[in-house]
Amino acid sequence: MATIEQGQGQPWSNYHLNIAHTAKIAAYASAGSESGLPGPARFAATAAAVRSLIGGLGDEAGRLLTLGSGWSLSSLLDIGDVQFDPAAFCAVSPVFPGDLVPHPAVPADRLAYASGGAKIWQLSEFAEARDRAIFTCGSYMGQSMAGSIATGVNGSRLGYGAIQNMIRGLHFVTAPDRSVYVEPASRPVLSDAAALVFADEVIRDDAIFDGCLVHLGGMGVVNGLVVELDVKRLFAVQRVRHQVDRNWLDQISRGDFEAVATALGGRDAPAYYEVQVDPYDPWGSKALHSLYYDVEALEAGLASIEIEPSLDIIARIINHVPDLFAVYASPLFFKETARGLPEGAVSWGTIHGKPPSTILKARIRTAAIALDRRMMIDTLPVMCQAMSDGLAREPLLHRRRHLLYTLRFVTAAAGAMAFTRFADTAVVDMEGFMDSPWSRDASAWTRDSLAGRFDYVPHWGKLDTGDAGLVRRQFGDAADPASAAGRWTAARGRLVPADARHLFASPALRAWGLV
Repeated sequence: MATIEQGQGQPWSNYHLNIAHTAKIAAYASAGSESGLPGPARFAATAAAVRSLIGGLGDEAGRLLTLGSGWSLSSLLDIGDVQFDPAAFCAVSPVFPGDLVPHPAVPADRLAYASGGAKIWQLSEFAEARDRAIFTCGSYMGQSMAGSIATGVNGSRLGYGAIQNMIRGLHFVTAPDRSVYVEPASRPVLSDAAALVFADEVIRDDAIFDGCLVHLGGMGVVNGLVVELDVKRLFAVQRVRHQVDRNWLDQISRGDFEAVATALGGRDAPAYYEVQVDPYDPWGSKALHSLYYDVEALEAGLASIEIEPSLDIIARIINHVPDLFAVYASPLFFKETARGLPEGAVSWGTIHGKPPSTILKARIRTAAIALDRRMMIDTLPVMCQAMSDGLAREPLLHRRRHLLYTLRFVTAAAGAMAFTRFADTAVVDMEGFMDSPWSRDASAWTRDSLAGRFDYVPHWGKLDTGDAGLVRRQFGDAADPASAAGRWTAARGRLVPADARHLFASPALRAWGLV
């Protein structure tokens, strides 16, 4: 039987140690035999436990903070009176043909039921054991699925959206007497018979689904997800240090990733591309390029290789290095493939691997902004010039290059509040191995160089997330039903009863002017 145990709150911190608090009440999911049930019955069992939790809070309860994996750095994770950890509700199971509508948008063998606490790596392992795979993820697979769609986590699968693009249906528990299953009317998958096993209401509405998909923690407790899977593919991996120039930047801006790959010694259009550049000297330092190629598009018979997990967590110890990019470009952190060419035949799950242990936490500095990829020919030089100029203004002993840029690419991200809101988006992660005055200054130099000149949107789950004015400029007025922010507000109004909305109103949502 699924239960949620409650006790006195204990000191808690997020993975990156920039948020710490003690809730009044700590609630923890405890899974029972329902973990082995079919998806609809399992969702019903865990929803009953979540309803009971919400019902026991009373009319005077403050915020209910539902945790994912604690990877976020933003005030979405700021303290709630009640802190609920659904990690034990993590089962992933097949969707059966009998669960589906006639002529479903996606066949049953390409779908999975994932409970609200399921991690990306758990979904990936489930999928790959069945010759399926996830479409995309960030650097690691440690986030929960529910938490990652909350902020629209992105990877860099070329021609694909962000992680929320995998979601075909969502089950929210929004009150003691209400849970709702939402899917788009234009692409339905679950039948009423299947969905009403666990939900009080089935909503098939494209606008409501679009509004609630990147839910920002404001739509209730995500109890379950119906996830679309890719077929399992094998990739050759290429990691190479190579100079970049304005011709490369022009290719990026035009989306000509095949030309980028050709210049790097690749043999076909890549399926994945990301690149780390030195923001203080982008044309003078060799950039660090990582590409995946679909093996079928290359050639059969490539040998399998072992992908070593990223070691960047170790860099917590190097708080006093003057040049972060030089450290990251060293063989300790960036391992080139043989001769810098594509090699191997490995799955997505093998490449990204299991996440670092959450026991060993890492105090790092990471912010990110989304930009129109087509404008990168203009924006990246402006940003890098601001970084170089800012560094030159620092006193000599303070000229620490504590930030690097990682560029990733997203196309047609789903969800009204996706921060990757441009048709073709370049995400610039501003990454530091430590949260220092120099890394904070460098992030500010980047943002200031764009302000009033170019549109940009901060990542909801990282640092420097912006304010209500920025949200209004990029997503419209929350009171305007025609705007993206208005669609999010309308979905919240449709899903969450008025007397329960305070439970799902974080400091971040208030700061952004959404509640």
